Amino acid sequence: MGQKVNPIGFRLGVIRDWNARWYANNNTYMENLISDLKIRRFLKQKLAHAAVSSIIIERPTQSINITVHTARPGIVIGKKGEDIEKLRQELMRLAGVPVTLSVQEVRQPELDSQLHGTRPGAILEFNATLPERFGDRAGEVDRGDRQHERDEVRPGAAPG
Repeated sequence: MGQKVNPIGFRLGVIRDWNARWYANNNTYMENLISDLKIRRFLKQKLAHAAVSSIIIERPTQSINITVHTARPGIVIGKKGEDIEKLRQELMRLAGVPVTLSVQEVRQPELDSQLHGTRPGAILEFNATLPERFGDRAGEVDRGDRQHERDEVRPGAAPG
């Protein structure tokens, strides 16, 4: 029997980096971990419509640096930076320490597996019209084998 290796753990430090970059002693580790999970859950809920690819959390001394990788940075930032400032204030209230929030644009969202995998669900969730859902192919019909239409079924005859 082969051993199963987690693909993220297998790639860490080689071609992939950690999503949380901080060190804590035994006393503060659990607090930091729970705080990170709350921050991620909050940001994913608040930015569900902004195509968020990943959230990276760094914890230098007595502060938190959060980087949000998104395909739609304009939605996160808002007009004149108002939305990002509100979001930063809410994160400060949630974490209890100063928060620096930065937004990184995903240049090619079609190559990002997280964005590519969540796109169909997001389209259905936000009630897109039928042509938008299927890329203007909603009216097209599969033109495959029409053998079943050529066979006439007479009333009373057994199909076959």
